[in-house]
Amino acid sequence: MLKIINISAVIAVVFIVLFSVVDFRHKAEYVEKPKGHMEDVIPKTLTGWTSEEVPIATTEEVARATEKILNSSQYISRKYVSENGGREFNMFINYWGKGLEDPQKASTHVPDRCWVKNGWTNHKDKAVGDYKIAVDGVNVFPANYRELSISANGMEYRRYACFWHLLDYEPYNYNPKDAAMPRLDVYISTMLKSALNGAPEQYFVRIDAPFPIEELFGDEGFKELMLALQKLALENVDRAEK
Repeated sequence: MLKIINISAVIAVVFIVLFSVVDFRHKAEYVEKPKGHMEDVIPKTLTGWTSEEVPIATTEEVARATEKILNSSQYISRKYVSENGGREFNMFINYWGKGLEDPQKASTHVPDRCWVKNGWTNHKDKAVGDYKIAVDGVNVFPANYRELSISANGMEYRRYACFWHLLDYEPYNYNPKDAAMPRLDVYISTMLKSALNGAPEQYFVRIDAPFPIEELFGDEGFKELMLALQKLALENVDRAEK
């Protein structure tokens, strides 16, 4: 049994090295949804909440570099603030048109990698791979849930995040506790599909807050946002049957 496992591991490594070094991927025609298609669906104002667009970097030079790293077709980076100013949460959506970005590269933007590289700690004991958004009337795919913290000026700051990564409107299945390293079987199968068919259309969606996300579940404005995200990309439905 151990010998079979070792052989499988060797084959997996060979595939990964081969696809990393030799570029014989299918070059799919680049197809992108119209500019502004996300803004047309995702409201800036929610019941009880206003919003402001948040720069992905603090300077123009860093912003250009960050956009190059993201290599996205379109993105929204937005903060929602309660009307009384007492609460806030962030929403980030990154969209890649078909043929633009390999899923393996797109997956590097998950908090487990991106945030951790910038000093945050991912509390793996709190991580959930099938986090249900329990909001009445909302039917979205289960999310990946994380709790992350960072220390600065003698204080600890904590963020609670849930995120989705969709390939052709189907969830990319990460390691449930730490998405920094993808599941080997998913990594290989996705790599083969991309090699044969070209990079799929992709969405990455993240919601994060300084309080547990479930505290928003009873909020009407949050429900409006989740219904909009459901319409955009997150609807939990078997599209093969549609």
